[in-house]
Amino acid sequence: MEDDVWVAAQESARRQERKPGMTPVRRAALRIMRPPMEAAIQAAIKDKTRIPYGRLGKLLQAIEPRTLATIALEAITPQIGRRHRRKYKLALGIKLAAGEIFYANVTLAQAAVEARGNKAALKHLQWRKLVLLGRLRVGRNESLRRWLSRLRRERKIVWWALTEDTTPEECVRAGSWLLARAIEANIVVLHGHVLSPAPHYADELLRLQYIIERANVRLRPSADEPKHWTGPVNYHSGLKVKFLSHHNHNHQASIAAAFADQRFNNKRLGHLAAVNTLGDVALRVDEWTLDLVRLYAVDPCKHKDDDSRRAYEQEIARTLATANAMVRLGVFRNKYRVDFRGRLNALEVFNYATADTKRSLFRFANPVEITDKGLDWLRIHAANCYGHDKLSYNERIYWVLENEQQIEDVFYDPYGSKDFWYGAKHPFAFAAACRELVLADNNPKYCTNLPIAFDHTASGLQHLALIGLDCRTAALVASAR
Repeated sequence: MEDDVWVAAQESARRQERKPGMTPVRRAALRIMRPPMEAAIQAAIKDKTRIPYGRLGKLLQAIEPRTLATIALEAITPQIGRRHRRKYKLALGIKLAAGEIFYANVTLAQAAVEARGNKAALKHLQWRKLVLLGRLRVGRNESLRRWLSRLRRERKIVWWALTEDTTPEECVRAGSWLLARAIEANIVVLHGHVLSPAPHYADELLRLQYIIERANVRLRPSADEPKHWTGPVNYHSGLKVKFLSHHNHNHQASIAAAFADQRFNNKRLGHLAAVNTLGDVALRVDEWTLDLVRLYAVDPCKHKDDDSRRAYEQEIARTLATANAMVRLGVFRNKYRVDFRGRLNALEVFNYATADTKRSLFRFANPVEITDKGLDWLRIHAANCYGHDKLSYNERIYWVLENEQQIEDVFYDPYGSKDFWYGAKHPFAFAAACRELVLADNNPKYCTNLPIAFDHTASGLQHLALIGLDCRTAALVASAR
């Protein structure tokens, strides 16, 4: 049995960086942290007095240090920065969780060896891995709530099956040994109520995250003008991107044939012209709104627990890092494509069609005169951002005129008027609209660069018109109110 575990764990280490669910940052963390962890484990195994007794001691001696370092990092890394349940002390909670993950990894490795040549067993093993990674397939007509509930139940069943013959004492002993080796290797630091990476590794991980974001064209826009679509498939910075993606691969042939259709390539009405024109739009990041997002995006009162707040903080930190890079870059553009429903989607994560904290930062690089009609649309946009998007257009304009003094306060003192603008449905977009309203100040010659958005008036018919390339219906639904 010990030989089987050793072979399986060795194979697991080789596939560790390629398995689903591993992010580029976690792969990089494994690469830079494995050598010191492996050296610490090897030194501990050579010193027989430092090896625990029982099954854990046999497993530690049966698995080679490199494989053991990979499994140990898989157990320790998810615990960094995580707050554990109160009924455990922090150190005890980390040791128990790390020990459980360690034994689950060993059990999965052993099951992979036993399942060789058995298709049913391999399929069951793959199902276990997908469940643990949270990738359980959604059933037909199954709601999100029921799918999440089923996923939690299945995870408990799989986790119990993997660790059913392991006692809590064994898990704590294994986790304690692994944590001691990680601290000895100067990988993590346990202080107070937080398990943190060592300072030199924290800086290294931030640097790697920056490099990965710059290297991945889908995360950050480019300053260069995007290459225009000329066929069903395009290569963007070396990545193959489909113009019209479809979940059914059998439809890709008909999609490719659509590019030969004259209506599809028509310069005035075609899909390609619309996407290429949108990709040519030059954009900037507004620094005034960026300061508001930096100060007020993370509000502890809006999060149910520390874990959700911490995850949101990390998301905001990534947004701010990208926005700061775009400020230094100046003008940038997004690359777009059309999905099989006819909707336009940006290829980069940092794009206008996202959350309020990102959307509010976008400005057109080339401003235009607002005019009297445009000023009314700006007032309607401000009311929409506050949450009055169900009122008539005239009622929305009247609401803005009625609250003109408070809107001016947002521009002149956004920090003192936070109670007003922060209670909006989209607070940062609303604050940006208030600032633009004050700057325009009934001046039809004012040049604005604020993008505004409105919901579809008849989205079902608009999609049908786009799919069927029906210009008569498209013109009718576009003018509907």
